Amino acid sequence: MRVVFALVALFLLLVVFACAAPQPARPTVNHFYANPAHVSQGNSCTLNWKVTGADTVTIDHGLGTVPATGSRTVSPDETTVYELTAANRSGVTVADTSVTVSTSPPAADMPVINHFESTPNAVMPGGIATLVWNVTDASSVSIDQGVGEVQHQDRKGVIPSGTTRYTLTAVSASGEVSAFTNVVVTAPATGQPPAELVSPQIQQQVIAGQPFTINLDASPATGFQWELDYYDPDFVSLEGNEYKPYSVPQAGATGSQQFTFNALKVGDTTIKLSYAHGNEPLNSSSKYYKVHIIP
Repeated sequence: MRVVFALVALFLLLVVFACAAPQPARPTVNHFYANPAHVSQGNSCTLNWKVTGADTVTIDHGLGTVPATGSRTVSPDETTVYELTAANRSGVTVADTSVTVSTSPPAADMPVINHFESTPNAVMPGGIATLVWNVTDASSVSIDQGVGEVQHQDRKGVIPSGTTRYTLTAVSASGEVSAFTNVVVTAPATGQPPAELVSPQIQQQVIAGQPFTINLDASPATGFQWELDYYDPDFVSLEGNEYKPYSVPQAGATGSQQFTFNALKVGDTTIKLSYAHGNEPLNSSSKYYKVHIIP
């Protein structure tokens, strides 16, 4: 009988420990996009994705279970929204991307949206998502939701107040084409650490009215460089961005990329920088700086 009680007690103890164990963060969809995002009927495009922290990753429209990182060629007969679902024991993260299909051949000199995507596709409340796009043969390119007119190829950080669809419109003399991407704002899972722990923020205290710098190891010969994804112009202004080689190269870096800002007023703000490849702008890693500006 004592053995039975001991086994029951051990089982209950294991249950308590299992319940008390911290839950992992929900999966992160680092990127999920179609290239190109606009095709003529009968043509194909490539879905590209990268997911971290997931036990399973699936894509609808018959693609099924897929690796955490990969690509797949698709040939939709009509405009299609592909949905990617990443799951682990804390929950699921969903991202989607659209492929616009034209039923007639495009007119000459129509704009081409090579890609338009957000990275990551899902953020917690207050989180920064980066819109990344590449457009050719357009006279003008714009993004709604207050972003406005933009360059043909660029990236921009946004902080949506809730799940938001961003639409990019490219215009030429022959017409216009559009593509959209959704940024999902999701609440933390029960027991999940807050956003600042999921995306660690580097604390930096500066003085209002004074310049300050952020120095980052870099190796531009690899094709990677640091991109300024987001800063709030109400709090800081960008004064300069330059690369300075080290006299003696360090492990993994040949120099330092230096961003110089000016602190405009007292308060707290966030700066997001991403180390991205010129030919693969969604292949990036990010750093977040929490800047505390004092009098």
